[in-house]
Amino acid sequence: LQATSSRLIRFNTTEVVLEIQPPTCSNCLFANGKSSVDLSVALRADSSIKATTTYTYWKAPDILSSSFGSQGISISVLFDQVVNVIGGASSNSCPLLAETMKAVGSSAACTWASPNQLQISLDKTAVIVPGSTLQFQDGVFAPVYPFETNKFLSSTVQAPAFPAPLTVSLKGPSTVDACSPLQIQAGASSQRPVLFSWDCSNDDALKSAISGVTSNTLTFNSGTPELQEFDKTYLLSVIATDFLGTVSKPATLQVLKRRAPSPVISFSPPYISTTQTADVKVLAEIQFSSCPIEKSGFDFAWEQSGGPSIDAQYLNTSLPQLYIPAGVLLAGNSYVFDFTARMTVDASRTARSSVTIDISNQQLVALISGGSRIQSSSRRNLVLDASSSRDPDQSASNAAALAFSWTCSVWDGFLAQGCRDTSNNLLSLPSSPVVTIPSGTLPVLAGMEYIFNVTVSLPNRIPSTFSMPVSLYQEPIPTASIDFQGGTRAAGGMLYLASAGRKVFSGACDPAKASYEWAMMADSTRVAVANQSSDFPMGAQGSTFIVASSYFAPGVAYTLSLTCSADGFVGSAFLSVSILQPPYGGACEVCLYEDARGGCKEGSEGTTSFSPFDTIRFFCSGWASSSQPLRYRFGVSYNQGTDTDWQAYSTASYNDVPCIKEGTMLLLVQVKDNLDSVNELVSAPGRIGSVTSWKKVTVSRRRGRRLLSNQTGLDWTKLGDMIVSAVQRGQWDESSLLIGAGSEQALLELDTGILDYASWLRSTQTLLSNLISAANIAFFDPATACQALNLGKSLLREI
Repeated sequence: LQATSSRLIRFNTTEVVLEIQPPTCSNCLFANGKSSVDLSVALRADSSIKATTTYTYWKAPDILSSSFGSQGISISVLFDQVVNVIGGASSNSCPLLAETMKAVGSSAACTWASPNQLQISLDKTAVIVPGSTLQFQDGVFAPVYPFETNKFLSSTVQAPAFPAPLTVSLKGPSTVDACSPLQIQAGASSQRPVLFSWDCSNDDALKSAISGVTSNTLTFNSGTPELQEFDKTYLLSVIATDFLGTVSKPATLQVLKRRAPSPVISFSPPYISTTQTADVKVLAEIQFSSCPIEKSGFDFAWEQSGGPSIDAQYLNTSLPQLYIPAGVLLAGNSYVFDFTARMTVDASRTARSSVTIDISNQQLVALISGGSRIQSSSRRNLVLDASSSRDPDQSASNAAALAFSWTCSVWDGFLAQGCRDTSNNLLSLPSSPVVTIPSGTLPVLAGMEYIFNVTVSLPNRIPSTFSMPVSLYQEPIPTASIDFQGGTRAAGGMLYLASAGRKVFSGACDPAKASYEWAMMADSTRVAVANQSSDFPMGAQGSTFIVASSYFAPGVAYTLSLTCSADGFVGSAFLSVSILQPPYGGACEVCLYEDARGGCKEGSEGTTSFSPFDTIRFFCSGWASSSQPLRYRFGVSYNQGTDTDWQAYSTASYNDVPCIKEGTMLLLVQVKDNLDSVNELVSAPGRIGSVTSWKKVTVSRRRGRRLLSNQTGLDWTKLGDMIVSAVQRGQWDESSLLIGAGSEQALLELDTGILDYASWLRSTQTLLSNLISAANIAFFDPATACQALNLGKSLLREI
């Protein structure tokens, strides 16, 4: 092709300077946003006299694909090249048109998972579905060399190639009597709203009554008239359908309607799906019958009815709480445990229910040691070590069961080809964890990398692959490597880390005499790594490189490098690091809890004013994370944030708080994911610090309403009955909240003169006695033990 135009700028006896307008390259083949062609300048008089160089065409980025992640909570946008974001890439804001931004949710965040892959994290208000169109702002994307920015850029969002299975669970009692109401709640694993479909397989009347319900709750009034027959077991089921069209397997619940009064059992959480690396805690929640009968304590018992047998010591408890340490339940199995509650005054009043615990297999981990990208010399043996690959469900001693498969390819800018040795034979690699390629085997390829892939597999498990790019040099450069214990490694080498905790990286150089030099890039900008600074306390010249916990920020692409210098030569290793976004997109709200519904009173969401003996439900919904499951820690503060009672982390996304103390109460929650990344973006009052969410509510007497408290103060008899009931039912969290709030209210009434000293002392001593009884029914994990001790010290200090 001839140049469109050329112009002579200047010349002398040794040099000619021309300005050349290149032609449009409509037939160019672009790879990674560029196409390199030969540019020749020849004399008109003698075209054999010419000079030739390489000229590179650049084009604006284009979108190869956009698709939902497997869980439907994010969209991955893959570009055809490394993208330069005009205006900076460190912000989490999304360069989307306003209409698209509304579809992904106003709080959606955009981060770069790699230089050519944008990750859009949807918030809970997202309405975008497969087939929707993403539309990006003009002029925000450019090639590495920003000669040309994008114009109108859009892409149709595809459904995930491998959608995560949608699971649904049911929470509700297994028995109901002639007097009690009944509420059954369904929960789905989707972070987006789902439609539920209810059924009863053995009763046409009940089937007809519930067939049109699409919400997550079935509510039946006292006496459950829809369940028309006594001493019959009703077989209820529910399925869920999410916005991707994924349909869950049915979850079932058997409910026996008894004529005789009996206690009601439900579980928190109602269903558990976890891995064998996590402790399992299940709380059986018992409610007395609504029939007018004598109330007493219960005898509790646990039995196993499904799954591989576990040691009986884990079931030998008289508490309504089941605790099984990590490692006891085996991956790939489903366990069923039966719980029985029998009233001590009448053994015939017995309730029995079952909870299912699924222990899932974890993803196999494929890993080649050294970093995300390494350099080596053709004069040294190239050692590729994948022995750190593992099955997280097995001990290190069982790692030998993994099968290893290796491949090698070279990308020439247009297509991938198999690696060839210096004799032009295809490279053959053994099926072993460590591969050693002798020096001189591979030719040095200027400007290109060898890509080594290892795939690890086990029968009946999904294989896992890891890629290591290797740049080979003729010079005898040192070999550098970077490693990190922990985190999650992606197939392309990216290391994903939680935001919490300092990060310790280890490096190695060969030969051992080589000197070390660490460096870091953040969004393609070099970071000043100062020796002995608070951000990098170990400096940059040792085998260990430490980054302070507060330094890394989510949404920024980091590249860590270690350069080894010896005998005048340098070799480097590189590690790509990304900080996982903490749980996002959700909200937490308060409502008035209603016993008859087993949930929020209709229309009470957002209420901030309550009366004594009301129960507040503080609940969270819509939180999402790439690292499931999520865990919640709830807290209550009665003194404007000076003292806070925190519960232990659990998978329960709500907390019920009884209103006892008049005045202002702060309700707090922290949400963290499976890698311990905590959402702490909101500052709470007082000395509480940062939390995920908090709400301020007021407890006071209201005019025109019959109160359970008398005219001169709290109804302490009523409070005492509530505490005794909680203790009898084995509910530690409920009883501890009642005791703590009662202590605060007693002090308030002493200060205001409602209680004299003798009355206050009797009340406080009674609360201390209640605490001792309640402590006997508590989980004795560290968080519970501290909560009980602190509450006891507070009561003793007051006395």
